Amino acid sequence: MRHSNSFNVFLLNALVCVTSACVNPFAGDRPVQTGLKGMTLLEAPCPVIRDDEPCPDQPFSASFTVTTMDSLPVATFSSDAEGHFLIGLAPGRYIIVADASAPFPHPQSQQQVVEVEAGKLTEVTLLFDSGIR
Repeated sequence: MRHSNSFNVFLLNALVCVTSACVNPFAGDRPVQTGLKGMTLLEAPCPVIRDDEPCPDQPFSASFTVTTMDSLPVATFSSDAEGHFLIGLAPGRYIIVADASAPFPHPQSQQQVVEVEAGKLTEVTLLFDSGIR
């Protein structure tokens, strides 16, 4: 039996939610047990970087799309003002892409590949280039 791409995406999304405790981790429900936990950081956000004036990476808030390695959408999430995020995902490799709310140019071009380990929250730092030089 052959299924359409939209049906396959639906099945993949259902599988992700069933296998990864797809609940709001901040709502007091059962916590996310498998997925990603981490921070989003903007690299070199200063127009001029000098040795005597450091320019540390800065957290930022934005929305992101999670896709399979074949670019099929799986989920979306947002980082908070301090750059923190938490999302339930099934084990596997994924691509993370920021949307237009990200504070850097051409967010679609800065894709991040991540791997979710089974049975745990995989910690990652998603580092994006500010484009400032």
